[in-house]
Amino acid sequence: MRYQEKLQALMKNCNDVLGDVVGCDSFGQSRAGIGHADLAWYGVHGIETLYTIMGPGCISVTRLQTDKSE
Repeated sequence: MRYQEKLQALMKNCNDVLGDVVGCDSFGQSRAGIGHADLAWYGVHGIETLYTIMGPGCISVTRLQTDKSE
């Protein structure tokens, strides 16, 4: 996900388009598939998106999970 053309184009001009980014929401599936560790299934895609946008200085991440959504 971090290599998507649209995301890369946005990040190239991020400060000009968005200003300082101080938070980000990422949505996606993260329930584990059979035989896979929790976030090693599709959850990694949301994490990659967050890392691309927020960079390595991220202070905290919160994951919300209900019976019908994550």
